[in-house]
Amino acid sequence: MRTPALILATLVALPVPAPVAAQAASERRIDSLLAQMTLEEKLGQLNLITADGRATPAQVEQVRRGLVGGFLNVDGAEATRDIQRVAPGIRTSRRPRRAPRAAKRGRRA
Repeated sequence: MRTPALILATLVALPVPAPVAAQAASERRIDSLLAQMTLEEKLGQLNLITADGRATPAQVEQVRRGLVGGFLNVDGAEATRDIQRVAPGIRTSRRPRRAPRAAKRGRRA
């Protein structure tokens, strides 16, 4: 009878694992982002539209206004970057990403 009580007391005394704390921080960030969005923007995130290789100017305008959550059938990285550049809240950097250290030394990462 003492063993179950001892196990229970040990489990209660254990610290909260890091993944649980990280998940709580992520949820707070998500809640903060959602609080900043209008209802129209939230509904727009549910909107997945299709492009015929490239987004039309009208579709790009919808992205700029935050009314599109994603695209289907966009061909290539360049077309994707063109859309991402106008999306609200997306930070694009002109600085190239740094190569991993192994790649700098001529080894595979």
